[in-house]
Amino acid sequence: MLNNAVVRARSYPEAAYDTDWQSTAEVWPSPVRTASDKAGEIFTLARSGANEGRSTKSKIAECLHPAWREVTRTYRLRGFNAIPVVALGSHGFGLQSLAAVSWEADYIAMLLNMFYLEYNIDTLGGIEGNRVMADLSHALDYPDLPYDLRLRRLHITCDMAFFDAKRRSESLFEKAPTAGVDAWVFRNRDLWRDFKAADSSMWGHYLSYAEGYAGRNDLMISGLTADWTDIGPDLRYSESGNSVLTMTRGSIICSDLLEAYERTVWMLNDHWTSDGDIKSERYTGCVIATGVGIWAATDHRHDIWRYYALAFDACEDASRRDLRRVVGLLADCYTESFAPTEPDDFSTLPVPRSALRFDVSVKGRLYEGEVMLHQALVQFVRNGCMPMSVIDNLIVFPMLLRQGCITPEVFLDCMDRNYCTNAAAIARTLHINNFDRQVGVALAALVMEQWWSGIFYAMGVGSLIEAQPGRVAHDRSHE
Repeated sequence: MLNNAVVRARSYPEAAYDTDWQSTAEVWPSPVRTASDKAGEIFTLARSGANEGRSTKSKIAECLHPAWREVTRTYRLRGFNAIPVVALGSHGFGLQSLAAVSWEADYIAMLLNMFYLEYNIDTLGGIEGNRVMADLSHALDYPDLPYDLRLRRLHITCDMAFFDAKRRSESLFEKAPTAGVDAWVFRNRDLWRDFKAADSSMWGHYLSYAEGYAGRNDLMISGLTADWTDIGPDLRYSESGNSVLTMTRGSIICSDLLEAYERTVWMLNDHWTSDGDIKSERYTGCVIATGVGIWAATDHRHDIWRYYALAFDACEDASRRDLRRVVGLLADCYTESFAPTEPDDFSTLPVPRSALRFDVSVKGRLYEGEVMLHQALVQFVRNGCMPMSVIDNLIVFPMLLRQGCITPEVFLDCMDRNYCTNAAAIARTLHINNFDRQVGVALAALVMEQWWSGIFYAMGVGSLIEAQPGRVAHDRSHE
């Protein structure tokens, strides 16, 4: 229904300015609201052409670095499966999400792999689509599957159908130019939540999520966390499902973005227990919602560290917000029409932390010190289960930039040179630890430390450098 409403709105270009039409529409495009703040500054730079048309969103990239190639040899990742975005997605979101290596987990990983291939097949040259799709159907027709796996297969098939319908509808407008300034606004919170749950690509995990509204909320959150790094690109390509722009009702004013960021973290906090563990019934939702952060930082699909380098000073604004509040559902954070609310009933999440020493060399200069991190993460590193290089890349280097120890140019040089080795280190960490619950909790804690420090807020603000003219859905092909 909402996808059809988007088609109707795209067919009516004046919708962005017609308040009478909007009074009855379920969804409509609206010019973004700006202010003279950090987000407005970067948005203005984008409008002036400072980004020079650049974008990396949805580009499928191979990695030829020896460290990554060694991982692909060791774990037999070949062809399409050797692309970091696919390997880390299907393994990280598949095997890890069940916290056990089993036939069921293997099958979910296979379904996810199939989803990735179907989703990207028209971007990969030299593949005979009919033959490949026929081969994919054999995975769906696997005989004598247990009942729960047949349900998972059905869920992921429905997800494929959703994306097929969405992309076909976008293809009707693929030549339509965009100004890069219009955000999609949804009328109803709960209808949008379920739309975003499908748009998050994670329906194959539905049986592993908490029952009822909490599970549907967690499906939505996995899309919400990804959307923080895509605000600018989604404006450029007129993406209808960006969660952040929905929650702010088209505002990119920093105060409104901070309210949305705060509530994003509140909902993520609800996955955790007061002693620093993940609630058992929320484990899958938590590792997927936080796994999006690991995936985006290592898969060559996004440009998140460039975004961070443009707006790293915005972390301070986020860190001053109440990011330890625990609030369960989107319905506890917003009214039905997306007005932000202040819940009366909430708790504050305690975070057990320990000090972890670091020493990194940047351009021949040694930086030493300690970082206070979630105890589960610190113990995981101290036990030799994950190399310190992962902490250096995802925590220490961003911190050094924020503290003024290194310049944005030096920071980006570090991150660009370490992309493949960091992806290899995380992939190896998952495999060596057999995708068990310990590695799931540690990596989730790592990403939560990034959320609590405001890193994803800075990425969202920095992503506005891509809010420039483009064309509808031209972040990927339509065949």
